[in-house]
Amino acid sequence: MEPYGRNVKNGLLLALNQINEAGGEINLAVISQGIYTKLITSITGLVVGLIAFLCFNYLHAQITRTANKMEASAADFLDVLQEPTK
Repeated sequence: MEPYGRNVKNGLLLALNQINEAGGEINLAVISQGIYTKLITSITGLVVGLIAFLCFNYLHAQITRTANKMEASAADFLDVLQEPTK
């Protein structure tokens, strides 16, 4: 059982299937659609991955900055608590 059904093929499988259907004759016209599909899906995956990576780093920096501010505030508060009373 194929996970996406029989009619859905990614670019590489499409190109190999087109070569097989052409009887082993390899020319650019036969495999160009498969190569095009493969390139588009690869570029799309890279763009999505890059956006996710940048968002993760931004959020991680915000969380780290907030944690550092909280730690500094907690240290200041403990210093106030430890001051001798007059």
